[in-house]
Amino acid sequence: MSKTTLTIAGKEFTLSPVPLAGMEKLMQALDGEPSVADTFKVLIDSVYFGVKRNHPEVEREFFEWNIDATNVAHILKAVSEVNKAAISLKATVRSKK
Repeated sequence: MSKTTLTIAGKEFTLSPVPLAGMEKLMQALDGEPSVADTFKVLIDSVYFGVKRNHPEVEREFFEWNIDATNVAHILKAVSEVNKAAISLKATVRSKK
């Protein structure tokens, strides 16, 4: 299983791939023409679902208030790298429709 470490607001988290239950919610949120707000929600959920496995005490609200313009690019890159298989699966499924 691919894992990476993220530091957000001075706290270190182990980011794991998003579980299938989370992936399903993320794909539903991005289906159709998602708004910018939907995209932000998906980013927050991606981090939350990936961190929750190793840090069950963490709440989604922590990420809502601590992901910002200073760290979003780094976090997005980490989430993308850890979830490469899921991202390519979604691209494959969409191309078959």
